[in-house]
Amino acid sequence: MYKGDWRYNGNVSVWGVAVLAGTAYPRVYGIGQSVMRNQGWKEWVAKYPAITNKATLRQQYNCHVASGIYGLPIAKTYNLERFRSNNSTWGWKVWSHKCNW
Repeated sequence: MYKGDWRYNGNVSVWGVAVLAGTAYPRVYGIGQSVMRNQGWKEWVAKYPAITNKATLRQQYNCHVASGIYGLPIAKTYNLERFRSNNSTWGWKVWSHKCNW
C-alpha cells in the first residue's frame, strides 16, 4: 500500500534491460519497445491480475518502458501507483514528471 492505495513494484531483468537498450536485438530499438510493452505487460498481469482495473497503471508502465526514448536512463525498478489519476497524455513532458503525474 502507498498513499492509501495499491502500489505494484517490479524490477526489470538483465534480459529486459538488454531488450530495452536495443542490445538484445542490435540496431532494432523498436523491437525492444514492442516486446516490453506487450510481453512485459503480460508478465505483470500474470503476477498482478488486478493491475488491469485502472488505466493509469498501464499508462505508468508504458511510460517507464518508453523512458529511454525520451533520453532518460532505463529504469530498473517500476513502481506503478494506483492512486495516480489516468493520464492519456502521459507522453508529454516525461522528462519532468518521470512517469509520476
